[in-house]
Amino acid sequence: MDSSNESISQVVLKEMLKYKPSLQKVMTSGEECEEDNDPRYKGQMVIKNLPLPVGVELRRLFSVSLKQNYSQRLEQILATIEKSLQLVSYILISQLWNEKKLNRIVIPENFSKIFRQKIYLRNIENYRWIIGSVNSLLEERSIELFVPELQKSLNEEFTNSYEFYVPGKNPEGRYIITGQPEHVERVCNETEERLIQLLQRLAFLANYKLASVQQIRVFKPKYQQPKYNHVLKLLTCTDSDFNSFEQQDNKCADSHSVLLMKSQLPLNENLNLSPLIIDTASFLTDGQTDNKIKKDIFLYDGSHDNHLNYKGCRVTEKCDLSGLPDYPMLSAQFQDMMMTIGGK
Repeated sequence: MDSSNESISQVVLKEMLKYKPSLQKVMTSGEECEEDNDPRYKGQMVIKNLPLPVGVELRRLFSVSLKQNYSQRLEQILATIEKSLQLVSYILISQLWNEKKLNRIVIPENFSKIFRQKIYLRNIENYRWIIGSVNSLLEERSIELFVPELQKSLNEEFTNSYEFYVPGKNPEGRYIITGQPEHVERVCNETEERLIQLLQRLAFLANYKLASVQQIRVFKPKYQQPKYNHVLKLLTCTDSDFNSFEQQDNKCADSHSVLLMKSQLPLNENLNLSPLIIDTASFLTDGQTDNKIKKDIFLYDGSHDNHLNYKGCRVTEKCDLSGLPDYPMLSAQFQDMMMTIGGK
């Protein structure tokens, strides 16, 4: 592993230990096995313990092919920062939507107006605004965050000061890196420090799980209350295949949803991140197939004329997801979110 990548892994893993002490074995010296001494193993541990959207980008950054190409490395560092902020934005938006639906908060008209603009423009600057503003709005109303660590780690003071050079993008959404090699190398190193700073502040995410609801079966014995057997899939980016498990609960989760979970038990301690984040595999069960739709975790990437655009984590090419069996449901959910938070 490149020494720079090794440094990222070491620093972030050390911070993760504060929230997940069980990772201590990969940090100890003198007692670990040869695999634990391998810097690549520490990198894998960091990737495995971050939510899939962030872990995929970090794994690309750790790729050998990016080792000496500073232009490509800078582009991937920026992509990792952006995806991290995007994920946090969607977590906070999902909670704000939920709080408003439950009539636990009044959203100021000025906030709604700015939100309508920011949600359609997906970039680092707008994600910073969303994180800082939603965080402050919930704190002012004394509403505890589903992810309480965010109130301190990514508060408005931090997001306002989290500034650095961000180049423009081409029509395909890739960053345009220009300049002399020495300049690109310097900017790359400076931006890498900003990435480390962000990942340190997000190290607590090691204690959260991202999972998708694949299927829900109802069990209703005579004279008894129904129970719901959920087939869920843990979303990690280091396994050759996603881990599936079953969870029975008295409450029913939302169908085809992607959940941020504090633990696997109980199931009701979760935050539904859909339709901002979806797992297309959950829509294509029971033998349903669509060769045009790739199975991946997709994040909302803008909309036009009520058509939602999504961008995959592993899938790099553009995908039209309008052929999903329940696509109209996703569109209706998004419109409900916009009406609830944005007012229109």
